[in-house]
Amino acid sequence: MSNNEELCVLMVAPEPFFQPRGTPFSEYYRIKALTELGIHVDLLTYPIGEDRSMPGLTVHRSFRPPGAREVPVGPSMTKVYLDFFLFLKGFWMLLTGKYDFIHTHEEGCLLGVLARKIWRIPHLYDMHSSLPEQFSNFEYTKSRFVVKVFTWLEHLTLKSADIVITICPHLSDVVESVVPGKAPFLVENAYTDEEQRPCAEEEARRLRGGLEIGDAPMILYAGTFEAYQGLDILIDAATHVLRERPDVHFVLAGGNPSQVEEIRQYIRERKVEEKVHLTGNLSPEKIPCFIKASTLLISVRKQGVNTPLKIYSYMKSGKPIVATRHITHTQVLDDSMAVLTELTPQSLAEGILKVLNHPEEAETLARRAREVAKVRYSNTAYREKMENIVEKMREIYREK
Repeated sequence: MSNNEELCVLMVAPEPFFQPRGTPFSEYYRIKALTELGIHVDLLTYPIGEDRSMPGLTVHRSFRPPGAREVPVGPSMTKVYLDFFLFLKGFWMLLTGKYDFIHTHEEGCLLGVLARKIWRIPHLYDMHSSLPEQFSNFEYTKSRFVVKVFTWLEHLTLKSADIVITICPHLSDVVESVVPGKAPFLVENAYTDEEQRPCAEEEARRLRGGLEIGDAPMILYAGTFEAYQGLDILIDAATHVLRERPDVHFVLAGGNPSQVEEIRQYIRERKVEEKVHLTGNLSPEKIPCFIKASTLLISVRKQGVNTPLKIYSYMKSGKPIVATRHITHTQVLDDSMAVLTELTPQSLAEGILKVLNHPEEAETLARRAREVAKVRYSNTAYREKMENIVEKMREIYREK
């Protein structure tokens, strides 16, 4: 087969595709890279999410069962419900279609394991997280049996998959611990949408005006409002910061309506509602303007191991970063690129004040982070990694 010949891949994404959150973003950019490199992708996904189209992509949605309207982040009975119909359609597509590869995400790996065993289709597993670790991160269940089942599934997948992609060094270590000598492809979720229009200075000023911030320091958190993010620690830190710098404003961008209301109540209890602004969920197109309008960017994390997608955007922005000294951050950031703090309100507040009160030092950190991002986490670096994966896929196909 020549390198120009098109492979046909069945991608299994048990996610609401597309929605602006971690794994769907990663899936979108994987598809974009694969199709640009001459791979045709049949995407099997949930019946929930925005339609996205691009040359080389065909989207297949599973049946929408009664009552399934939203998919929460992390493990849930909603996902179990939707996965049943997703797997049924997946089996049908494997029976009736002709695929050169199956590319799976998260619990979709089960379909990949079966496809490789039954139909001898090579399996590419995209490891966004450790399946058993998800249960502890989201505090979903304490059942040892459930955790053991997903540990077994993860180990079976890693041992049998022809190619494994990981999104952070910790997950690469997990692969090596389960299958010594098996080298995964590390592809960080650092791709930046080149079609996204940059934010103009005037737009950033209007955004500040709309929030009634004016020229005051603006501290931005952008991301989900899940409990593991540690927004309670951030808000408690804000109360410390505001005692010394009452001119500061905090902007928290993200969260579904119920999460926003819960955080709003927490803010009221601490009597900082005039200084902490909640935007609710924002479309991805709006985030660059919030970043441009900010004085510093912040990321807090209590649990988990995966590096948040926002960290790469933060690094590329040239704005100073304050983050908790947690594995999710320290896999990418170090003390030469960001102010890293302990996971306490007092320590986080001290880090924020350090940036605000020492702007020259903060600028040096921001410049270093941007330089590192240009080399390690550029779109060019992302494409080169995906090119290596596609070449490996073609090599496996030729050996079939």
